[in-house]
Amino acid sequence: MNERYVAAVLVVALLGLVWLVQPQTLEVKDLTTDLLKQVLGTLFLIALLVERSLEVIVTAWRGREAAVLRLVVLQRARQLVAEQRPANNQPVKTQVDTAVNELHTVETDEEKYKNDTQRLAFIVAVVTGLLISFLGFRTLHRLVVADSINALESWQRTLFNVMDVLLTGLVIGGGSEGIHKILQAVLNFFDLTSRRLRNLN
Repeated sequence: MNERYVAAVLVVALLGLVWLVQPQTLEVKDLTTDLLKQVLGTLFLIALLVERSLEVIVTAWRGREAAVLRLVVLQRARQLVAEQRPANNQPVKTQVDTAVNELHTVETDEEKYKNDTQRLAFIVAVVTGLLISFLGFRTLHRLVVADSINALESWQRTLFNVMDVLLTGLVIGGGSEGIHKILQAVLNFFDLTSRRLRNLN
């Protein structure tokens, strides 16, 4: 309930700000297939480079400990299979239950380590994407007519640049798979529209 209330307040505040300030609008370029392929294709390539770089870093940095945890899991699983006879006057079921609990513990440790690694890699990917965007590669700029950006008020141009950096950085940090899906959806849309127009003629 609180989240909805906060969201509603933010929307009302934003609409009020737009009404008071009346910001200028931007002129968007003609969204052709070639332009979108170029923009999204470049994003895809950069995201792919970031992913591969992080893969090398993560493997070198955290791969050894992950391999050790995996080895512990495999060794405990082998012991679980081997310990199918009474030992130390304990029933077989008690031994098996103990071994299963230990196996579950080491598997949980391994899963936690993998999740921590993925979370860390994602944060580094987003920061890297933001830095790349900050250094000059932007997405929104390439979709908007340059003169209309220059015609904006100073505060609006600054806000546009900030949002462009954030959007581009987050898209790059999100990975190449998401960009590929966007690109595929756009191409499918253009292809479907083109076929419908041909059928009308």
